[in-house]
This record gives sequence, structure tokens and C-alpha cells, in this order.
Amino acid sequence: MRQNVRVWAVELVQDAMPAEREGRLSTDADGLRFEPTKAGEAAVSLPFRDMTKVRRLRGSPVLMVVCRRGEREVRTAFYFVQPPPLAAFTDDRTDTRLTLPVLRNPKRKARRDNVGYLGVMNREKKAELVAWEREVRAAMTAARGS
Repeated sequence: MRQNVRVWAVELVQDAMPAEREGRLSTDADGLRFEPTKAGEAAVSLPFRDMTKVRRLRGSPVLMVVCRRGEREVRTAFYFVQPPPLAAFTDDRTDTRLTLPVLRNPKRKARRDNVGYLGVMNREKKAELVAWEREVRAAMTAARGS
């Protein structure tokens, strides 16, 4: 059982701005448990029997978990390092000056910077992420078999 690793959880919901929550991720006999660091936020339990997919996003320190909640599937990304700013992709520029920096796409630069950051951090966390992925996948298989 993997215990208490610091992660940032981002629930990927369509038509909503993703919000990161810092906390601790651990496994128990029934599933994954995310306990937020911030007081007043509810803990999240993801039972192994309800998980449909778990995978490590290649080239980044992210564990993606897809879990059934009622009739819908919920995707949760667990970042094993602090995620880059997510707001960079939603900010609209209102500057109407036509100077060279404005003509460049700031979203593309932010995306390139974020990919570079995640790639560097992946080298440090890859072994840990592979171990988490294997353990959760084995627990999912065991929960389905019983």
C-alpha cells in the first residue's frame, strides 16, 4: 500500500475551469484516497471497483484516473509536482496594439513552457509514478475479480 504522497488533484470536468487542490494521496484496501491540505475541503475516495482506467501520462508526472460516479465517468489528474498555471490557457488578451509581441501567440508559449517544465519534473518522478500505476492497476484487477 502506497501512503501519503504529496499531489495536486485536478478534476477534469467539461465546460468548467480546472481547479487544482493540494493534498495527500494514499491507497487503502478499497481504493485511492485524496485528503486535501486546505481545511474545510472534503476528502475524495475513488474505489478500485469503480475505476475504469488508470494510466501515467507519458512524459509528465501525472497519474490519470477515470472513475464511474453514478451514470457519468469522472477523470481526475493527480500531479506529483505542482502543476503549471492553468489560467494561461483561458486568459483573453484585450490589448489591441499591433506590436510584434502581441502578434505572437502567448497561449502557445505558455503551453510550450508548461510542457518543458512537466518533462523535466517527469525525470525525477517517473519511477514513483510507474510504481503507483502498477499498484493501482493490480488493485483494480483484483477488485473486479472478487
